[in-house]
Amino acid sequence: MIINDELVTRITEEILRRLRAAGHGQAQAAKRPPLLVVGPLSALGQGCRDALAARFDLVPISGLDQGGRPEAPLLVTSLGLQALVQVASGDEGCTEEGRAILSALIAGRPAVALESGLAWRSLPPTAPRVLLSLYQTSEALLKNAGLRIAPESGLLSALTDGRAPAPAAGGQQPGAPACCPAPRGARVLTESAVSALFPEGSSGTLRLARGDILTPLARDLLLARKIAVSRE
Repeated sequence: MIINDELVTRITEEILRRLRAAGHGQAQAAKRPPLLVVGPLSALGQGCRDALAARFDLVPISGLDQGGRPEAPLLVTSLGLQALVQVASGDEGCTEEGRAILSALIAGRPAVALESGLAWRSLPPTAPRVLLSLYQTSEALLKNAGLRIAPESGLLSALTDGRAPAPAAGGQQPGAPACCPAPRGARVLTESAVSALFPEGSSGTLRLARGDILTPLARDLLLARKIAVSRE
């Protein structure tokens, strides 16, 4: 690994920016809008949780009195079979989680469900068709009532009015497959190096060779742009 003056300067600048950002982030933490969460946060990947936590104050509804819940958007990470049918039928006698979903839909607040958190979608094809039809109809009713269903990668977009990111430089559309290998040999990849490999709006996977090092701000940038990282 070659350490030169230019690399030391860039890393020093990153450290200073990170320290300033940390102080600013603490001051801004209280200003993040709340996001009510129905179901376990563990149903989401770490990258998704971090991205949501950077934008919202995540508030699990479990154990939270209905009167103490803020008027806020709702994220559903898990919805069982019975709860799905009860909520779709407007049954106020359903679970606490179901009542929270009903309240959000009735109030017209944004409500988004994690696609993989819908239990009925993982049923085997051998399940009775009448039950599959019931669950599919229940999901359709909730969607008509305003519930949005999104994959993990689309949750943040769905919760922020679905604004799509701008196209990547060179005409590449966000979400287009990309695979960008790291330079051979042990390297220190800074924020500027990662930004050059993955311009804003692009996607893909950064493949690191053994011994490669990512600076903290480089990791933050990869997380913010939803770029996966793998090592050889």
